[in-house]
Amino acid sequence: MMELDLDNLPFCGRQKELKILQDALQVASEQGKLCLVAVSGPSGTGKSQLVSHFIQEHVVKSPSNKMWACSGKYDANSLMRPYSAIGDCYSQLVEHMLQDDAKKWSAKLAENAQMDFSVLAPLIPNISKLLLPVHPVAKDTRSRGDALRRLSRVSSDSISFASENNRSASEAIQDLKEASSLHNVDRYVITLRALARLACAERTLVFVYDDIQFADPQSIRLKQRLASTAEDLRLLMIATHRPLSKDHPAAPLIQRPNSNQSTFIELKEFQHDNIRDMLQAVLKREPEDLQDLTFLVQRKTGSNPCAVQEYLRLLAHQRLLQFCTTNYRWTWDLAKMEMETDVSDDIVQMVVHRVDAICDSDDLRKLLLHAAALGDSRFESTLLFHAMNYGANRKVTTLDSMHQVLAQGCAEGLLEHQTHSTWYKFSHDRVLEAAQTFLPETGSYQREELHFGIGRQLLKMAMGEISCGGGDDNMQHSKSKLFIMAMTHCNQAPGKVATLPENRCLEFVKANHMAADAALETTSFALAVGFLERGLRLLGSISVIKWNEHYDTMLALSDSLAYAYFCTDNVAAASALIEDIMTHAKSLDHKLGAYQSSILCRWQHGDLDGALKQAMAVVKEVANIRFPKRFLQVHMIKRILGIRGVLAKTTDQQLLNLPDISEKQIHTTLYFLNLLAAVASFANAEQICVMTMIASTKITLKHGYGPETVYSVASASFIMILLEDYDNGNRLAKVGMELASRNDYPVTDARAKVLLNCYCIHWKHPMHECLESLLDSANTCMKNADVSYMFFNCFIYCLMYYYCGLSLEPIETDYKRFEETLSDYGQEMFLAIMRCRMQQIQNLRGKGSRKPTDLTGDVMDQDKCIAEWKKIGHGRALFTAYLCRLELACYFDDTHIAEEMSKLLPAIVKEGPGVWLLSRVFFQGLLCFRLAQKTRRRRRTNIAKGKRHLGWFSTRVAKGCPNCFHYMKLLTAECTRVTVGIKDIDKVQQSYDAGIAAAGKLGFMQDHALGNELAGRFFLEEVVQKNSDECGSGKEWAETYLTRALELYGSWGAEAKVKDMRRKYKDMLPGLDTSEIQMNGSSNRGSSRLSTTRLSFVSSGSKVSRTSYASSRNSHSQLTDETTTIASV
Repeated sequence: MMELDLDNLPFCGRQKELKILQDALQVASEQGKLCLVAVSGPSGTGKSQLVSHFIQEHVVKSPSNKMWACSGKYDANSLMRPYSAIGDCYSQLVEHMLQDDAKKWSAKLAENAQMDFSVLAPLIPNISKLLLPVHPVAKDTRSRGDALRRLSRVSSDSISFASENNRSASEAIQDLKEASSLHNVDRYVITLRALARLACAERTLVFVYDDIQFADPQSIRLKQRLASTAEDLRLLMIATHRPLSKDHPAAPLIQRPNSNQSTFIELKEFQHDNIRDMLQAVLKREPEDLQDLTFLVQRKTGSNPCAVQEYLRLLAHQRLLQFCTTNYRWTWDLAKMEMETDVSDDIVQMVVHRVDAICDSDDLRKLLLHAAALGDSRFESTLLFHAMNYGANRKVTTLDSMHQVLAQGCAEGLLEHQTHSTWYKFSHDRVLEAAQTFLPETGSYQREELHFGIGRQLLKMAMGEISCGGGDDNMQHSKSKLFIMAMTHCNQAPGKVATLPENRCLEFVKANHMAADAALETTSFALAVGFLERGLRLLGSISVIKWNEHYDTMLALSDSLAYAYFCTDNVAAASALIEDIMTHAKSLDHKLGAYQSSILCRWQHGDLDGALKQAMAVVKEVANIRFPKRFLQVHMIKRILGIRGVLAKTTDQQLLNLPDISEKQIHTTLYFLNLLAAVASFANAEQICVMTMIASTKITLKHGYGPETVYSVASASFIMILLEDYDNGNRLAKVGMELASRNDYPVTDARAKVLLNCYCIHWKHPMHECLESLLDSANTCMKNADVSYMFFNCFIYCLMYYYCGLSLEPIETDYKRFEETLSDYGQEMFLAIMRCRMQQIQNLRGKGSRKPTDLTGDVMDQDKCIAEWKKIGHGRALFTAYLCRLELACYFDDTHIAEEMSKLLPAIVKEGPGVWLLSRVFFQGLLCFRLAQKTRRRRRTNIAKGKRHLGWFSTRVAKGCPNCFHYMKLLTAECTRVTVGIKDIDKVQQSYDAGIAAAGKLGFMQDHALGNELAGRFFLEEVVQKNSDECGSGKEWAETYLTRALELYGSWGAEAKVKDMRRKYKDMLPGLDTSEIQMNGSSNRGSSRLSTTRLSFVSSGSKVSRTSYASSRNSHSQLTDETTTIASV
């Protein structure tokens, strides 16, 4: 008997949508741009079928053979499996590389040395085949997951689910401890983008993410970051989804209004002609013969494409479509069809009827039931085999017999087999939903028995008691995923777990802790909170007096849950739990994790005073170091001079060969001292900060080398720089960088590099040289998941990039993406500081408010922010806001605002030697001389103040501080103007030329432009307007200087400043059109400083190449002789 071919139904009714996908693929391939296509439509409208047909016909069969397609699918249980679809997609990408040329791609990954692709192993197991062997790096004993937080404090005894296998349980816990890290999303962004970039160099990639309405929050955030930092990749990203509301978490991912490469496809129900075309292709009849049948199918299925296909399968199975051997064509009885098939709006119910008709034996039904119980539309056969064989009755005898049942499911169109692997998937979501109707009723004993059995089998696999088996790396589930899956199932059987003996219940408590650690590994904080809360509830059901009878377990759970609450921004719950830990902890060591969480909570959410006080209390309790309520100046000077003497006697070799610290107490002391120093710097408690650094340095010199040693050496360098002993400070900075280069303790080594570059190195080295080192430390922080310092590192990098005078456009982009990440992690302290700088750059770029000296615009509201920062005592944010406004006021010649901001800034001696100090002193000196020029009131006082700022620079130039030289020259020119004026125009002009030349040679474009403007302003205001005898030549010089300033501001990217000059000096610049000015660093001088290698935190970042500041180093060396002869003014 002839059968209908319903396995290969024709592709009908979607030609228009298919053309849109083809056009997007062409743009991605030919223009090398990221294109995002969102395919939307109700369930059953054929979204997956459209994309599958497109992939098969236009990607797989591409004539160029230069395209790779990868796909991943989300489902209703994706919340329990973070990054599942992304992992599937990139695993397929790696599989393409392996099949193409494994050796070639391994070499390419190895060449990308700054990327640690091994961090992707939990997400992409088969990437290990491409990674070449590397030498192991020493573990950092003071990492985020160490004993201070006690994140993985689980007793190594009695954790097993097979009494004879304690060792495997202990090994599993140890593996989790070593793998556990927080904030992996940023590490994933960097490495996934780098992996995609390598592939896109030779191929066009097509990534398909199906049903993103079910995506977990971590995946959504990661996709947003990837999409926003991958515009230059030859990548077509297709996302299918059901209709989304505006407030759906996935809506921002597909609604990218600022992107020109976003396309939306909305699928509707089939039209009458589409159904007729499908029937004609299947039944091979003329269109006029199919009119009545088409109307019947349309009425029965509601024109839903999926329902149409299922209805045709139902008709074929019930023999309502017959092949007539006499006429050799398909025939049907409409009346019989009308009577024997019911109209159903529920596609799932139609599938259920078909599955019931197909499943003659119980084997296929049991397999579908257990596959549906796993909760994923895609499953691995070995895992399903073990999940089905729990308890006394084995559901499947052998793996081979199960594969036979799987083959039957594929033949019936219920399942699909992934080629050359052990992975299978349900052919459609509706098949999965139909299989889920076979599950016992929720809450029933049978349902709990099912989940408990599956969960326990998965737990044994996670513990290593059952081998995952198979040879396909895609099948090798990581222990983290298995723990999460196992405890998700076990926790759905609370009644079953409650009936277990106490020792068995305790095992499940600890298993929830391990699952929480696995969730923390992938930054699934909300999921981790659920596991930990479940563990605490289960522990409460075992014993009322939990802290007495199960102290270690209770402490471990509470420590981890407090930190997880902090990560999910649940400060109230975290505070209550920390208080509970403090009440019951038996020793100081057991309180340390809670102390750390408490300090971080207070610091992160604006209670700087509370964080400072608590950190001081912890240091007092841990190290018996007391801080006086009032700091007498004489005592501070005595301490500082004392440590200066000690450091002067300590040689470099002594510091480099310190003995190892043997006492754990010393490690703890140094850690909390450094944490206190960080909090104190944000709280503007400079005396506490300095005292803490002194204490840290003394302890290091006394006890030796450990994780915090490099940070302590950096603190010592900071103190010497603070004392203006730049030679010794630079010597200690070199020692610190040499110790950090050992990479013994990557986390603290990277932190020390940030501190040294921000506060110390730039005093004796060109500022541009610090950028390379900051990039290296940022990547190290990222690799080790040290996100808080990574934020600080990237912020300092962006700030130093700005002060180096490089193009503003890339750094504006960096700041924007930096803000997104800070917001994702709730980093309000850093976010406040960053917003000031970002708004300052937008003001210079002409994107701020009408008044460029106000920090109000798209980024922040100046008045509201300042009021909030005053309320919470965020001194660092207030200082940054005042400094930004001072700089803007000087650029736009608003002396009133500049004078007001200058008064609000703290004294220079209280500020510390940060990279921003040079700019602050320069602009305050510039303001003093400008006030002396504009008004006779307090002229002498302003000149005297200006000379003091000039003397400040002269002193440092005499001590060999290269980045001060051009500032000194420019202030000297301003001083000469107010003291000499038109009496000696040549002398004034020579002074300005010296400052302009110095700024230009050293590569500070913004100061180069400012120097030209100052010189032009001198000729305009003093010569042209006041001295008629020199008016002619003065006007020519004014026009020359101002024109050059205009060009340099344009090259810098300061469009607002260009417009301001055009308005202010319109008579001096009559023949220069704004369009002639090169913007955004497009001049040779600006663009030559940029490199194609980017800051790894963002894609279009502002990294400076090694050669870009070579000329700056040469210029500094050429000016060395000149700086040594400068005398103080």
